[in-house]
Amino acid sequence: MRLKHVFIINPISGDGSYRQLLSWLMKQENLDYEIKYTEYIGHAKALAHEAGQDAIVYAVGGDGTAHEVLNGLHKDAVMGVIPTGTGNDFYKMIGDKSKLIEMIEQTVLHGDVRKIDVGKMNGDLFLNCTNVGIDADINMRANKMRYKFISRKFVYLIAALIEVFSIKPYPFEIKKDDDFEPTAIALLSVMNGKYYGNGFKSAPDASLDDGYLDLCHVAPVTFLRALSLLPKYMKGNHLGLPEVTYEKIKKLEVRSEQALVVGCDGEVLKTNSIEIEVLPKYLNLRVPSKA
Repeated sequence: MRLKHVFIINPISGDGSYRQLLSWLMKQENLDYEIKYTEYIGHAKALAHEAGQDAIVYAVGGDGTAHEVLNGLHKDAVMGVIPTGTGNDFYKMIGDKSKLIEMIEQTVLHGDVRKIDVGKMNGDLFLNCTNVGIDADINMRANKMRYKFISRKFVYLIAALIEVFSIKPYPFEIKKDDDFEPTAIALLSVMNGKYYGNGFKSAPDASLDDGYLDLCHVAPVTFLRALSLLPKYMKGNHLGLPEVTYEKIKKLEVRSEQALVVGCDGEVLKTNSIEIEVLPKYLNLRVPSKA
């Protein structure tokens, strides 16, 4: 059966590079496709659901758009990602955004379908990450910062430096096996991909199809130590440091008396508890052909 290609475009994501996709599509004479534009938060989720299961549904935007499409997608449908947002951290696991037209052609015309894991957090699916602690606070601050002439990567770095000045421990209880244990962190990230925050390499050993999520747990640190850790964390050189715990997990629970700021694929929420698990080989992801 020939599947229709449905492109769900977030027109306010990124720098307008989705127009390159539109120009490319106009040249495709034998491609059965449909274009839909998002108009409000949550619209991509609804549009993905409307596309049905007999479709290849493309998230055209950033990580937030991909997150919405994933959560609206029918279980047996195929999902693709066209990275036209600002961060596109998930896409770093499957392709090179700088070669956008080449990646579009290799994905849409010649793409392969790969079964990948996804995470589930409080009933919501995530492609890339869930994080708690200073990195979630950084994400929240960065989302509030809008500088037209500064790249998203530097906006995130500015937000990171501001939050480091007020770094504090985040106390809560964590359950990885059978019992909750009290702990405190500077940050905690649960990763399916390697990157978040526009290139911070939190999980250098992550794989999209190993049946695990990667947990990176950084203990409370002083301001000066945080400054020295930040560049290592950005480059993925933090494994093995005494403050860092890194492990593969399938499930995790966190609870706190105070509301926690939680980031999920770049979206930010507040909650007192989170439950996370991996869903192995859950998603049919269309990826660029390497041929």
